[in-house]
Amino acid sequence: MKIDPEVRKEINQVLDAMKEAIETKDMEALVALVESEPNVLTVGPCPDNVGLG
Repeated sequence: MKIDPEVRKEINQVLDAMKEAIETKDMEALVALVESEPNVLTVGPCPDNVGLG
């Protein structure tokens, strides 16, 4: 399945931003990349650490 070049570019931008946030240990930046995205499920170590979007 081929991916549209524009979609590939957007995906790579997000992955690059995630990589940079992890390398610099900037967890706030990492969380900011996914916290407003409605299609991302986040799960933490505590029972109340589950969120969608």
